[in-house]
Amino acid sequence: VYGFEKGDLAIRLLAELLSKELPSHQFIGHIGGDDFVILMDDPSCIHKVDQVVERFEHEILSFYAKEDRLRGYIHTENRKGFLEMFPLMTLTSVFVRSAPPKQLSLMEISELLAQKKAQEKKLKYKMFNAEESLA
Repeated sequence: VYGFEKGDLAIRLLAELLSKELPSHQFIGHIGGDDFVILMDDPSCIHKVDQVVERFEHEILSFYAKEDRLRGYIHTENRKGFLEMFPLMTLTSVFVRSAPPKQLSLMEISELLAQKKAQEKKLKYKMFNAEESLA
């Protein structure tokens, strides 16, 4: 409905919020699409991610037409041509703690995060704050 350009602007908004809110020594990476990874050596920074979620979900509303904001969703045809209601953008964050001695490959970390994100989206919560150890 809003096109790729608006999607790119939403990704840029998130990147800017993460860069502003998190200390510069924390690694922020865009891993593709609308997915980011943050490697934190300071668990006290987790509350900063909560702040990013709140700011993103507030600021992203300006990307929508007034009628969609008031309705709280987009009402349009899906890919099969049927009318459907699509929710406005939200941000899902997943936290995983990695601890020695088990060292995970980037592939293992990526797969674990993808599983956690899928679980979170199924639960329809915005945040998944349970920290699980990978050790």
